[in-house]
Amino acid sequence: MNNNTYNNAYEFFDKIKSHCSSNEEYIIELLKARGFLLDIENGNTFFSDNAHVVDAQYLKDILKNYNLGKLKDGVLIINQKANAKAYEESFVHSELFGAPYEGNDRTWSWFKNRIHGKKYPVEFLEHYIARYVKAISACGVYTVSSCDGNHDGLKRAHILVEHPGSKVWHKAMWVNCLYKLFEINWDEEYLAFSFPEKDRYNTYYKINRAAAFIYDHRLCFRQIKKNAFADISASYLRHSDDFEIEERFYGNVSVLLKDWAKTLKVE
Repeated sequence: MNNNTYNNAYEFFDKIKSHCSSNEEYIIELLKARGFLLDIENGNTFFSDNAHVVDAQYLKDILKNYNLGKLKDGVLIINQKANAKAYEESFVHSELFGAPYEGNDRTWSWFKNRIHGKKYPVEFLEHYIARYVKAISACGVYTVSSCDGNHDGLKRAHILVEHPGSKVWHKAMWVNCLYKLFEINWDEEYLAFSFPEKDRYNTYYKINRAAAFIYDHRLCFRQIKKNAFADISASYLRHSDDFEIEERFYGNVSVLLKDWAKTLKVE
């Protein structure tokens, strides 16, 4: 592995460590950064039911291969003597198989009633954007592909969404709420963000923190999306064109997000 690459990536790991009080907590945060959905309750860390069904086995394999711990009856148990160094290196050099594009002709009625986006296995998602894809999917954004931009010559990461409702919903989340909390250089469509090479891993850290916030507040985002459709009837969705529906949904959801954003604080 290129030492310079690892040293640059260490900025990402070091910033995660700075918010952890123990090695155990750091390993859990590193697994979350990889895209594993883990929920903490009563001092225990659980494998979330929001996760893809195959993620459990992938997590078990990682825990075993890197001697990090084990997953027993859905509870994550970290090895007290675990060394996360080797697993950190997997973020720098990784082999990905990719997820197939599954395009469909979705309707606005479908988007209105959809609580969760498509669940992709962690193994199919690139390391520095996996958590973000998982987080927005948990809020009803239907992604079909993504790239973290961590490749030679690339200084841009992106997501691709299937339905125009997902595009509008994701944009509204940032324009009316998240931009106040996290500095990400999104394009005008809010589907790609760029970064200078020197700021690559700092940007990955920022998108990781945004993902954590979004996932932690997924129930609020889901309720806001639902409330935004409260005055949009099935008949209206059938008889209006996409532009009219987009404008009305965006207007409704923007008001709700702005009101909610006034109450928010982020550490």
